[in-house]
Amino acid sequence: MGGRKIAAVENQSWRAFEKLTQQIQAELAPEAEIRLGEKLVGKSGVSHQCDVVVRSQVGQLPFVCVFECNDHAEPVGLDIVRSFVARIRDLQVHQGVIVASRGFTVNAKRFARSEGVLTYTLIDAESAKWREQALVPVLIMRIDFQSATIHLIDETDRSEIPLRGNSNKTILIEVRNKRTGEILPLHTLMQYRWDDVIAAKHIPRSTEIFDSAPGEYELNDSSRRNVIVRFAFEPLERFYFSHVPIAFGRGFREEQSGTIMSSGYESVVLDLHAAMAEWPEVDPTTLAVKPEITFFAFGCMARESNSPRHVVFGWKQRRPTSR
Repeated sequence: MGGRKIAAVENQSWRAFEKLTQQIQAELAPEAEIRLGEKLVGKSGVSHQCDVVVRSQVGQLPFVCVFECNDHAEPVGLDIVRSFVARIRDLQVHQGVIVASRGFTVNAKRFARSEGVLTYTLIDAESAKWREQALVPVLIMRIDFQSATIHLIDETDRSEIPLRGNSNKTILIEVRNKRTGEILPLHTLMQYRWDDVIAAKHIPRSTEIFDSAPGEYELNDSSRRNVIVRFAFEPLERFYFSHVPIAFGRGFREEQSGTIMSSGYESVVLDLHAAMAEWPEVDPTTLAVKPEITFFAFGCMARESNSPRHVVFGWKQRRPTSR
């Protein structure tokens, strides 16, 4: 008797998983016809029970996709993918998709990719059972000041003014703002210029030149020569990567690329300063999973203290997609 109850509960859970798959796909493709538990006959004459069948039009042509739902406690393995591939070949449908609750093994994903089968993991932030997989890959790009090259250009003949002495003395050379009368050493003007560039949401490159405006500064010495102050910055870029839980929403994660397919979701509130201290530093070109969200944290020079600060001026998110 107890075994029957367990089987009934498992069957009920499996049906709930299929129903949720159908609902999510309906949200992604509202114009498609989506049916549960439909039987299709293959070229062999054998009838196959299909968990979810999606029918739609691509232009004037019909499109049929079959979903296999696997609500297992372990990742989907190679044998399940092989069996599904054989069924898809017999049915001769346009696309096959396996939806898992706990992801896929490496070999299962590799074989599915070679056979053109899509591998999805279902995510649902509001379900206690499927919340565990509701994670968004996030990349933080941190840009800090590393060094700068400073040149003084005579505004009259555009010749470069030699800066004598070591760098510690050079950065103490003063210029005067002709409009405001403010006297600034070059190291302070360098900080201001860096902040202005960053405030414009621009990542400076070492090949770029940033000149002060003509007529803006003069040397604060007996010569009072009008000068153009030229800066070239060398930024330090660091990258941090991790997965952030989804607070609201549901959808599929495509396991080959990590792409989230959803009609809409919200991630939890992220403390960027804590993330940059705790997340592993990575080389973004080697990431196996593409980030869904990228944050840009720019290091600004503090004009009122000696402590640098990080300001998030922007972020970008990959557009949620359906295939």
